[in-house]
Amino acid sequence: MQRIFCERASALLLLLLISGLVHAYPEMGAIERIEGLQVIPDREKNGIYYYLPQGIQLASRSDGGVDANLFVTRYTGTAVMGDQGARRLKSLFRARLEMQRPAPKLLSSVKRFLKRRDGRRVRVLPMPVTRLDASLVLVALEQEPQGLDQGALEPLESESASSFWRAREYSVRLDDATAQLMFSRWGAGDLLVSLEYSFWSDAWDRLQDDVTSNLPSDVVANTGDHSESTPQQLQVLAGALPIRVDAEKYPDRIQKIDINDTLPPGYPVLDVYCFDFRDEPDAPLFEKQLEVEASGVVGGHTRQQVAFSRDAAEVTKRRVRFPFAVDFSTPFRYRITEVLATGEEREGSWLEHGGWSGPLDISGSIQGEK
Repeated sequence: MQRIFCERASALLLLLLISGLVHAYPEMGAIERIEGLQVIPDREKNGIYYYLPQGIQLASRSDGGVDANLFVTRYTGTAVMGDQGARRLKSLFRARLEMQRPAPKLLSSVKRFLKRRDGRRVRVLPMPVTRLDASLVLVALEQEPQGLDQGALEPLESESASSFWRAREYSVRLDDATAQLMFSRWGAGDLLVSLEYSFWSDAWDRLQDDVTSNLPSDVVANTGDHSESTPQQLQVLAGALPIRVDAEKYPDRIQKIDINDTLPPGYPVLDVYCFDFRDEPDAPLFEKQLEVEASGVVGGHTRQQVAFSRDAAEVTKRRVRFPFAVDFSTPFRYRITEVLATGEEREGSWLEHGGWSGPLDISGSIQGEK
């Protein structure tokens, strides 16, 4: 309990420390292009500039291939999961995405230009991203494009969830028909797979006539008549990322496996989803914390915690990893705590979850608020 209390205190301290960044937004009406890089000043802090997102790319693995996988997994149910005798596919597509960055030499050159012109020290930072939408699109030959449900994005274990990030893990669950289509045709090259994405950022959208020509068309299309004193969540970049794989050269990228005998016997991974910050960016909620408590195999309980934040609104999925073996036959319980932008906490009651099959979605109002 002491560790959990410290984590909550740290979250509140973090909220106070970054309040300056949260309330400092780019001034879209003063955008300018310097050596091909679009740069925007901070509305409140002199000498602070932001550059627009440059897009995303697929990460590569050490073998030279893309860091993407299609897992078509046959599942016939287990007594542990309470669905013995069921027969279905539990398939998943995942990919590691990296934020594209301007070349260091370009950033240095832009910084020197701004320093000479402004006559003071300057900082050129990546534009804070408050939301990233991403959806997988499939195009088979002689067929209409097929858009899938929006997948989930989560930070890597080595990276914190913040508005300044370098990489994200993207994943989307596939129905049986889509999984079979990708398995049979993606690796052969006659199924085009792409990831459509859009970046969003909190900014003032007072646009000046003499600079709108420098703005991406997506920015202009998504701005309206808003008050200058109120920041808006604006779409600042949209694009599509083709995802290709050479199945012959990298056969491990497309796999069909039976997972009944390979379920982890003692170290479960629980997928947790929260869409509050992505779907309601103007809500007063700053952070949502989840505590999960499970029964240990050798007795006692083990408890883990994850959090979702307004500062990383595009993160809609987190994984709960238990350091000790837990008892799958015993339901786990969980508790949700909301932290408002004012620092106020709203703690829910402990709730019991009936089983381990399927993810846990904590979106919406907390239940049993104390």
